[in-house]
Amino acid sequence: MNLLRSKPTEVNGDNIVNGEGAWSRDVDTEYKMLSDIQSRLGNNYNASGTIKLYTELEPCPSCRSVIEQFKQMYPNIDVEVVYSVKK
Repeated sequence: MNLLRSKPTEVNGDNIVNGEGAWSRDVDTEYKMLSDIQSRLGNNYNASGTIKLYTELEPCPSCRSVIEQFKQMYPNIDVEVVYSVKK
């Protein structure tokens, strides 16, 4: 169940939001992982801890937005994003 305030946006292969050939990023790992964690935390907005999120590529604009939403909802959870390839 997705509790994030907005659905992931559509981003194309050039990281252009709603650009030609864009697709919904609801299949991206960052979105799936944070949605799963959020469904487990529910309304426990005081939860604390650290999430180290590794992704091969730099997060797309949609995933960056989802990460920021998660951080706002759970301000005591530090989300560290690590990636190896900058697109």
